[in-house]
Amino acid sequence: MFAAAQERYASHVADLEAVLKGGADKDRYLEGLRGEMARAAESLEFERAGEIRDTLARLDSLGDEQKMDRPAGAPDEDYIGIRMEGGRGGGRGGGRGGGRSPPDEPVAHVMSLRQSNGVIRDRDRFTFDAIADNTFSAFLYQYYSTRSVPERVVVNTMPDGAGSLESALSERAGRPVKIVVPARGRARDMIDLVVRNIDMARAAGAEPALAELAGALGLRAPPRAIECFDISNHGADYAVGSMSRLSDGLPDTGGYRKFRIKTVRGRDDYAMIAEVVRRRYRRLLDDGSPLPDLVVVDGGRGQLAAAHASLRALSAAVPCVSIAKREEEIFGPGAGDGPLALPADSAALRIVRLARDEAHRFGVAYNRSLRKIGRGGRRKADGG
Repeated sequence: MFAAAQERYASHVADLEAVLKGGADKDRYLEGLRGEMARAAESLEFERAGEIRDTLARLDSLGDEQKMDRPAGAPDEDYIGIRMEGGRGGGRGGGRGGGRSPPDEPVAHVMSLRQSNGVIRDRDRFTFDAIADNTFSAFLYQYYSTRSVPERVVVNTMPDGAGSLESALSERAGRPVKIVVPARGRARDMIDLVVRNIDMARAAGAEPALAELAGALGLRAPPRAIECFDISNHGADYAVGSMSRLSDGLPDTGGYRKFRIKTVRGRDDYAMIAEVVRRRYRRLLDDGSPLPDLVVVDGGRGQLAAAHASLRALSAAVPCVSIAKREEEIFGPGAGDGPLALPADSAALRIVRLARDEAHRFGVAYNRSLRKIGRGGRRKADGG
């Protein structure tokens, strides 16, 4: 499960920091990691095994260099990492068409580590809206207004106006201060550790149901943007497609889309799903808009195969699943050869149901409005 993977990695980070502080049994920790790497490889979890291997190499490197390069009395260093996160409102991947919600302002996630004599003494995490003058450079200047300034500030990305910031910090400290982005070695390993801490903290902050869904489907991260397709078929003249959109597990109605079927005659749900999925993601790809984190289609294996065919034809690398109405079984990633039956009270299933029900409701309303208008009163209502 994704949540369990989060806990394992967070534990690895905590153990690694404990080793750096000198309070952990390094041999015991290394042996435990090697055993976990072997079990992951035996289970064909090669990506996880590779991450553990990298952690082992980093730990060895940090331990050796700590002995050689960080003698008692070495100058203090701060390691400060930043990750930018764009807007997550309705504008994310919304494509063309009316009703698009404006995106949220970008957010910066920052984590700091203070090392004194080669030992981690302090750690802190910050989040701020990266708008107007709220830049990384401004954050660093404000950060050191209430803290002692070290001789070196190690960062993962160089702040704007770094030269001026160095001068200001040097004046505040009464000695030269350098801001550096390391390319390799121990400092690079340390700043990478800081950034991975940020990533884990961000992932842990996602809607718990999304983390559960990611674990059930074997996704790499919680699907914060989900798009779901349904077909409402009431005769040859009134077949429509609909798409709902969830952002962070909640309906994003400004991102909903409706489709008048154009290329299919008769009651062929598979071909209709293929058409609307193709039209939706061709539009996003042509516009250079972000794709969702997960695509859901209402139906079983046939609808899923049709959606997959359209995604493959577009080279759109998006995980896709289907949810069957009768038993509410899920087909697709994480299900192997058979369906994935989540518990009825599962929060993950609740998310998929919500996406499906919203797409169905939206499609039925559109179909009903077309039938009210009648064949002679077609209106332009296709946002796909």
